[in-house]
Amino acid sequence: MLTKIGIENFRVFKSNTETNLAPITILTGTNNSGKSTLQKLLFLLSRSVEKVNSRFNFNMLNFDSEVITQIDTFSRNLNYDSESDTMVLSLGVKDRLYKSLTLKLKYKPMPPAQVVSLYHIEIENEGKILFDFNYTPFIEILDRWEVKDLDEREKNGYNDYFAWELNPYLDVPRLLEAVYSLLMHEKISEIRQNDIYRIGVRINNRRELDIDEEKRKEQLEQEGISFNDPKAHEHFQMLMIESDDPYPTELFVWDDKKDEYFEFDHDLKASCKVYYDENSDNLIPTRLYELVTQTEDFFTCMIDDIAVAELRNTLIQNNILTIEAFLEAYQLFEFGLIFFNIYYRQLETSPPTYGGIQEHYDLVLESREFVNFFMNENSGPKTIEKFVSSIADEHNNIVAKILMSDLYKKLFSITITSKKGKNPTNQILFPYIKNNSRPGSYEEEMANLGQIAQKMQDAITQPVKQLGQALYDFTHNIQFALHRSEMNRYYFYSSVKKEDQLFVDFGRQYLQKTYKATSRKYFIDHWLKEFELGDELVVKPILAGSSEVGISYYLKNGETEYPIGDNGIGANMVLLLIIRIAMAVKGSTLILEEPECNLHPAFQSKLADMLVYAQNNYDLKFIVETHSEYMVRKLQYLVANKDSKIEAEDIAVYYLNNPKKIPFGKKQVERLEFRTDGMLKQDFGEGFFDENARWTIELLKLQSPN
Repeated sequence: MLTKIGIENFRVFKSNTETNLAPITILTGTNNSGKSTLQKLLFLLSRSVEKVNSRFNFNMLNFDSEVITQIDTFSRNLNYDSESDTMVLSLGVKDRLYKSLTLKLKYKPMPPAQVVSLYHIEIENEGKILFDFNYTPFIEILDRWEVKDLDEREKNGYNDYFAWELNPYLDVPRLLEAVYSLLMHEKISEIRQNDIYRIGVRINNRRELDIDEEKRKEQLEQEGISFNDPKAHEHFQMLMIESDDPYPTELFVWDDKKDEYFEFDHDLKASCKVYYDENSDNLIPTRLYELVTQTEDFFTCMIDDIAVAELRNTLIQNNILTIEAFLEAYQLFEFGLIFFNIYYRQLETSPPTYGGIQEHYDLVLESREFVNFFMNENSGPKTIEKFVSSIADEHNNIVAKILMSDLYKKLFSITITSKKGKNPTNQILFPYIKNNSRPGSYEEEMANLGQIAQKMQDAITQPVKQLGQALYDFTHNIQFALHRSEMNRYYFYSSVKKEDQLFVDFGRQYLQKTYKATSRKYFIDHWLKEFELGDELVVKPILAGSSEVGISYYLKNGETEYPIGDNGIGANMVLLLIIRIAMAVKGSTLILEEPECNLHPAFQSKLADMLVYAQNNYDLKFIVETHSEYMVRKLQYLVANKDSKIEAEDIAVYYLNNPKKIPFGKKQVERLEFRTDGMLKQDFGEGFFDENARWTIELLKLQSPN
């Protein structure tokens, strides 16, 4: 999900300016301050973000004829006071792995055709750069490889080629630590969810908990988890009625700290299937790890099995004498596997041989989208064995050496028991297993390592894929502002204009009595009455003989029907807005441009009621450009009124100053935050709320000159 949009060097915004995308986002301020810039940017992105074969592409900004007609060329959209030819987008994304990320995308005209292209991506978490990607001239990569055997003709052949690459000058230890922490957090979260589910099901079924489960239940209750909770039972009954899932997970658990129903995350469970153990001290489960850590007194106990005894001797000969020393060596192995996965292409592929211009190294693949390049399709057992061998050889890691040994393969013929205790002859002791996916053979364990390796690669590619999905979903579910003031009386199917399609679609659906049209008809009629436009909307077919050739709209007031268009401009604009909201797709965003125009102040404040109602009932989001103090004041009241179901964090208000006239001590764009009581934490800009009071005082001065 897209959470914020920032822009740098675009129109009036020279430096980076960010806007959080709340359910209701209000843009207000002086004229010529950039309130419409966000809409222009979103229009450009809606024409640029593509979905091709289930993948998302945002490599280029598409300045086609329609975009140029609406917002002009790329160069004329750059800030007039900037000498840079680069436009920077900052996009906030809610990510399942990283929780919250900011991705900075840099675009500029690129050779040979000077198409406005993405050439740099930075991925930040909590204000720190995790990693970044460069669209690098291929000749630079050849120089870095110190390729000496190219003649000038061959070198010139690569001048117009570029390749995406992970920045080779990154702080590698910090990157590895970030990926490791990320995956560990995911694993521990899934272990916790599994514990809650397992204990919750046993309690629901009135089954007795064992000692370990009782202890874990007490820990979870201290964390705010309430089992068999009445509120959870009530919420589950609502889920059964409203959920799209015909079989929601039956779990009566309430999270008191979050004051919400504990919903089972099936995606998390599926993602963590490869972590079949319940160990929260290591990332990668292997039979070796379980043998050493789950056998009591492993380094000193009696061991009858020859293979296990030899394995222990191998560890001791390499100065691994304690569990602590083993855990340290094991974590180095885990970090090594992350390293080899992230830098796979750089380390595992030798520089190319050049027989001609067409025989490029496979980095140069202009037709492949950004994410595709970084995805390593081959994470099978053979590849993983190659990785582990490299870790053993290049890092001299004893854990990797053991995992690649014939001795280790013998462990898979030993009987498994699940109770912890002293190690009897021919048995290895393993802890509780969450599922039945524990590898039963060496080949299966290597395959499982391959799936974990894929997750390590996903940690690098996931943010870009998530951004593509979020950008596409957001920009392709926007209703842009309509630059018109009224609906037509009649719509004929043979001559429907693009801007009229919404009203034609609604009318046809209503005549066909589809569920959406009939259910949203209540919304339309309710707000027609609230704005005193009529009692209900009437839709009729236009017939030519027995054929339906169009539709006509009427407003019914009492027993009389009036054709649409007989009202004033303000009333017609409200009617347009009501139908736009009624026909909007759930989860979409509507951009409203000064919806208060030609409306009485009382109706301007009523707009706030309608937006909050639509947001609560239809999960719609709004970006509103407005000069209406009445609408903002009503939103303040609705936040303070607990019956209105809108919270302070659901509304983001931004006051924009003219970049040439920014008041002293102010920013070009100021975020105005609501308190829970509806009051604002910051002051509005001069000339908004204070304008009425200022002229009232001036009038009083004229009445009383002394």
